[in-house]
Amino acid sequence: IIIGSGGSSFQLVYRLVKKLKIMITPKWTKSLSQPVDVKDVIKFIKCCVGNEEVYNKVIDVHGSEIISYNNLIIRIAQIMKLERTIITLPFFNLGLSKLWLYLITGIDYYTLSPLIDSLKYDLKANNSFYFNKYIPEPIKLNDSLQRAISNEIKQEKIPKKKHLEESKVRTDQRLYLPIGWDAIQLGKEYINWLPKTFFTIIRSKVVNNTVRFTFFKINL
Repeated sequence: IIIGSGGSSFQLVYRLVKKLKIMITPKWTKSLSQPVDVKDVIKFIKCCVGNEEVYNKVIDVHGSEIISYNNLIIRIAQIMKLERTIITLPFFNLGLSKLWLYLITGIDYYTLSPLIDSLKYDLKANNSFYFNKYIPEPIKLNDSLQRAISNEIKQEKIPKKKHLEESKVRTDQRLYLPIGWDAIQLGKEYINWLPKTFFTIIRSKVVNNTVRFTFFKINL
């Protein structure tokens, strides 16, 4: 989880704390993660740009603490000086979790869905040598949460202008990267995989480095 105002993962827990006094949570909220401050992420990215030492490396970024999502919710509630009760049920499935969180938080479902899929696993850093080298002292979790909460509250006080947005269809998908593959290989495989999966109802064609998908000859 990246802790920062406006981030979808942070807003998920922030809005739950703000709206619900009693929370019935699924078992995935016991999963562990190491929330990292957005400032540390940006700082580390700047250290990586043009730095051959980190080329072709898998690097996990992480914050100062390992914490469960339940405890993260409680921590945010404490900072906001709100009393919150959490009841965890073992039979709450992912589909129900996504629908419930969409209705409560208002976060776009297609953004929420892959996020929840990833939260069912422990997200603890393993390959962190280079991150620790350049960010030896990550921002403390409480400091990160306090700043993010403060910024969220400030943003909520700013009147929102009404505007018409172009109608678009968006989809977020997560694919496992096989050992030894890079993102380019996976992208090419996806282009071939999609038509097979949909029995050629959806077709793909690469023109001038641009992938075009069609559905019954209708451009998507």
